[in-house]
Amino acid sequence: MTKHHILSILLLFFLHNLSAQAQTFSLEGEISNADSLSKATLMIFGEAEVRNEEVAIVDRKFKFEGSLTKPCLVVVNTDKVRGGLGIWLTPGLTKATFFVKAHGSTLRLLQTSMVEGPPESMDYQKYMTDQNGYIADEKDLIKRKNLHWEYIQNYVSGHPKSQLSIFMIRSGLQSAGLGQARTVYSKLSTVLTSSEEGEGLLKEIEKVENNAIGKKIAAFALPDTSGQLIQIDSSDQRWTLLHFWASWCGPCRSEHKTMLSHGQMWSEKQVNVVGISLDEDKNDWLQAIKKDQVNWLQLSDLKSWEKSEVIKSFKVTSVPYSILLDENMTIKAVGMQNIVEKLKKM
Repeated sequence: MTKHHILSILLLFFLHNLSAQAQTFSLEGEISNADSLSKATLMIFGEAEVRNEEVAIVDRKFKFEGSLTKPCLVVVNTDKVRGGLGIWLTPGLTKATFFVKAHGSTLRLLQTSMVEGPPESMDYQKYMTDQNGYIADEKDLIKRKNLHWEYIQNYVSGHPKSQLSIFMIRSGLQSAGLGQARTVYSKLSTVLTSSEEGEGLLKEIEKVENNAIGKKIAAFALPDTSGQLIQIDSSDQRWTLLHFWASWCGPCRSEHKTMLSHGQMWSEKQVNVVGISLDEDKNDWLQAIKKDQVNWLQLSDLKSWEKSEVIKSFKVTSVPYSILLDENMTIKAVGMQNIVEKLKKM
């Protein structure tokens, strides 16, 4: 057998395995309470492709078809109503009924009321419904978090090979008690823990453990935009908000708008806001600061997160990422929404 034949066989084998990984899906939807919607689009959070990115809504019904390599979350949007909590998309046929729900006087979302199809798709719908139930029925935050993690633990224990198990652990990280997420993570199959998603989830867990509420952070220093080394410590006895971001990160740039809208609160609560950029190019960093019109202290050593000692010390693996420190450099809240809620109650 010639080298050419061997290479041809290997190529065919590779292509066969590649095509075997991609499986087809169909998502049939019906909107129960809206006749004015005419187009639907699918926002995909994972490795999936649709045959048509935009489909017509006819008699309240629409259909998406395509392929995916593994289950993932998708959100259906329409020409007039934004998507809600989404659908867990898996190979095969999934049928879902949606309804338009008003949130306040201006916001309307397309929510899911019923899902039929592969078990994981229905499991996701039940998970989201039950979590909303906990939020509505249990006013005690600690009890609500315990119910949430009890649910996740039970599901992961029964579905150690499920991609939905990884999603659940990741979605509950910020409400996990110290060591809780790692304990549940250990119940995943070795196939999942050794996958790219599994390894990424472990890094997220390590970050949560590293930056747990109540942990005291050591003083550190980074250059500002002029190159002057700035020390972040407890000397001025103010609370400090550390906001990790980058010029190339769309969600980070959007969060700048949110932070600017809370400018009065930062001032009233005497919070020292500090941006820490993961940029490596100084011009990109400075241009983003100027364009976003951010008016708080900006620091960066212009090193990648693999080389920056400060970034590594906080185990930052994704941005935007925010930490609130008290006057003693003790972590009081993590995540912008949690930080805002914490400060509003002070």
